[in-house]
Amino acid sequence: MEEKEELLGRISGGDPIAEAALYGLFQTRLLRISRHFFGEQDEEALDIVGDTFQEAFIRLGNRAIREPMFGSLRRICLGRCYGRLYERARALAMLEEALEALLRRLASRDLSAPGALGPVLARQCVQERLLSPEKRRIVELRDVQGMPLARICRTLKLPLGAVLVRLTGARHDQRRLAEDLTFHFKPE
Repeated sequence: MEEKEELLGRISGGDPIAEAALYGLFQTRLLRISRHFFGEQDEEALDIVGDTFQEAFIRLGNRAIREPMFGSLRRICLGRCYGRLYERARALAMLEEALEALLRRLASRDLSAPGALGPVLARQCVQERLLSPEKRRIVELRDVQGMPLARICRTLKLPLGAVLVRLTGARHDQRRLAEDLTFHFKPE
């Protein structure tokens, strides 16, 4: 107990060796938490852990941490994970709306041609050409069938973080396509 108090005192004094020691003590546990949210392959999990320690060192310098160290670190880490997921969800919602608007514009422009695709078929064609079968399946379950994320996880036997990462990747691919289409098909 005295060792931890001494370590915390050295950290609040700005000792980089003490900061490295604290990082070594809790990095693995915090990385496990952030990987639960973002999956094993997502680099963002490491960023979250780094941001967690940066905030903790600032709080320790101000002596603003009054609870057990791991509890404080876990709280900071979870807050950052949820914040990042919220940012992703907001960005994805805006991008999906932009893609829908673009596909409607393209479909309305093509409707005068014989055998033209409607907006729903145009979107399906875009997704089939752009998304991998795994991402397409998740997008289909979430967007077409309206399935909740927990049920998608159970159906595909994947952790929540992996489903969210793949769904985010699919949205990113859709956004990239929307940007390409916007460039090639500017409004007249």
